[in-house]
Amino acid sequence: MKELPTAKRTKRWVRLQRDDRREQILEAAMHLFAEKGFDRTTVDDIADACGVAPGLIYHYFDSKASLLRAILQRYRFPEMVAEILRRPHKPTLEETLTEIAHAYLTMLHENAPFALMLRSEVERNPEVARVVGVVAKTVKELICRYLARQKRAGVIRKDVDAEVFARVFFSTLMEFFIAQHRLTPILHRLPPKRFVRGLVRLLIYGMLPHPSAKKAGRWFTVMRRLSLACVAVCIASGISFAQQMTLQECVEIALRTHPQIRLALSQREASVARLRQAQAQWRPELNLTGTQRQQGPTVSFTVPLPPPNPPREISVVRPSTQLLNLELRQSIYDGGRFTANIRSARYFVDASDALLQATRAQLTLRVTEAYADVLAAQALEEVARQSVERVQVVLKTAKARLEAGVAPRFDVLRAEAELAAAQEQLLTAQNAVALAKAALNQLLGRPTNAPIEVAPLPEPITPSSEALQTETFLTQALAHRPELRSAEAQIQAAQERVNFAKADKNPLLFLSSNYQRQTETGFSRDYAWSVNLIVQFPIFDSGRRESVLQEQEALLQQALAQREQLQRQIALEVEQAVRNYQVALQRLNTARAALASAEEAFRLARVRYEAGVGTQVEVLDAQVALTQARANEVRALYDAHKAFARLVYATGLSEAEVRKMLTNAQGSEADALARR
Repeated sequence: MKELPTAKRTKRWVRLQRDDRREQILEAAMHLFAEKGFDRTTVDDIADACGVAPGLIYHYFDSKASLLRAILQRYRFPEMVAEILRRPHKPTLEETLTEIAHAYLTMLHENAPFALMLRSEVERNPEVARVVGVVAKTVKELICRYLARQKRAGVIRKDVDAEVFARVFFSTLMEFFIAQHRLTPILHRLPPKRFVRGLVRLLIYGMLPHPSAKKAGRWFTVMRRLSLACVAVCIASGISFAQQMTLQECVEIALRTHPQIRLALSQREASVARLRQAQAQWRPELNLTGTQRQQGPTVSFTVPLPPPNPPREISVVRPSTQLLNLELRQSIYDGGRFTANIRSARYFVDASDALLQATRAQLTLRVTEAYADVLAAQALEEVARQSVERVQVVLKTAKARLEAGVAPRFDVLRAEAELAAAQEQLLTAQNAVALAKAALNQLLGRPTNAPIEVAPLPEPITPSSEALQTETFLTQALAHRPELRSAEAQIQAAQERVNFAKADKNPLLFLSSNYQRQTETGFSRDYAWSVNLIVQFPIFDSGRRESVLQEQEALLQQALAQREQLQRQIALEVEQAVRNYQVALQRLNTARAALASAEEAFRLARVRYEAGVGTQVEVLDAQVALTQARANEVRALYDAHKAFARLVYATGLSEAEVRKMLTNAQGSEADALARR
């Protein structure tokens, strides 16, 4: 790293050319980021290290994120990977991955303090994560394309997941780098050359069409040591990372733990149990009944017998009797009652299945909106922090101009007041972040104060106006919305209940058989059996069956009306979702254009003020306009994300299916233009 400028060398540094000045700023920023961390480093700190006015930093870079992006671009790691993969002599897979791994570790080791800071900041700072994520995505895509070529050449298996391989490859190298710098001498230091060779060979032998377990097995020791190192990093080095989750992970956790899902599942289980009850009515029924009776007075009489036999006493009513009855009943003809009841129960199961899907879709929407709210709150916090930094620069400039006698004290007082207001907005934004995270944790079933970090969302799709047609999405919604499927199933169930009420007027025919074991008396044996064919004709019930039929027909009309109301509601939701998404995208484009203008206006106002040709009022007004423009851009961005989530919910499709619809519509439109 270049030596940082000192006060004695300030004049010489000021005379540096533009490229040298930019490199000087980048060197100072990288040194301070590594020393103090990204969040705790201010633009004033970087300006002091360079011996220049803070306004000059903004002349080259509009924010700290731009500085960080430029620092990462200096290392040209994606270009290095692309160059390795384009080698004309066609090295082997092992040689290629080994060279990439050595280049990656060399870059990390040569800039170890900065790399360790970056690894730590990525876990808790969404802005840093976005900047680093762009570089990581580029490298990942290069590796994936390279592995795709290796698949076509038959070097590796067709079922190898290239993206998983890329993530495992680079994340393992990063953890090895952390272990080397944080755990030595706690853990035995492993030579990088040996580690890279072991990692590459282990991964490759796991991908070959005929892997050699004997060759790969000896490298398991290396990976086992690496696993211990990764676990010990968080313990021995004292690092505590908050749990970072993607949107998909948050949705999966909510679907597993939220009580609404348990409620919907219990309702489905109840409907399945009712179906089993209905089916059991048609099946045989076997009952066993036992009776023990004590009674009195006893009744008996004596019957004389021919001599020499003594008279015989016969008991008619014994003091104690036992009865054991086994009864078998089987319905033979029910007039359609049981069939209608079973069908109705089946439709209710279908309705509960659809309601479960609807509950999952609603919960997914709520989690998505809460997730977007967290990202929006964090971005607004960063906007407020940048506003504080800009006002601090204005205040510092005003104090310097006051000491030089070229500005009134009013400029300092005004800047101090603006700084206090900006700091208050920062506190409000930080509280909003905490509340947004608490709301997301509540949906996930976690403690509301549990630390959580969320991964950035992809850029919203910007389809053409022809792709966002209400009719197309309404057709999908009427075919896929689970609420509508539930309503259809409830209508079918209500119709079957009407059929059941009509069938209740038909005769019943069932078979009953009994076998009894009992106490023998003078008039009965100790057993008895019977087989009965029973026919039951409903003759008069005082209008009960007719009233039940009228009730079920009214419930059927109620279900039909509910379906119509639901169809209208879905049509309105689709119309609102399509229009809101269109407006959100337009707002986002407008906000980004306004932000570009506000950034340029602030830069010009600052340069004019520092040159003595502008007023502080211009700078502060431009700073307020810039803060508002950045806040508007953040709100528009995450409003677009939430509008897209509501469009997905309104159509009843998955997010991937809606994205495919919009992408296909764009492709069709492009083909039509090409044919013209």
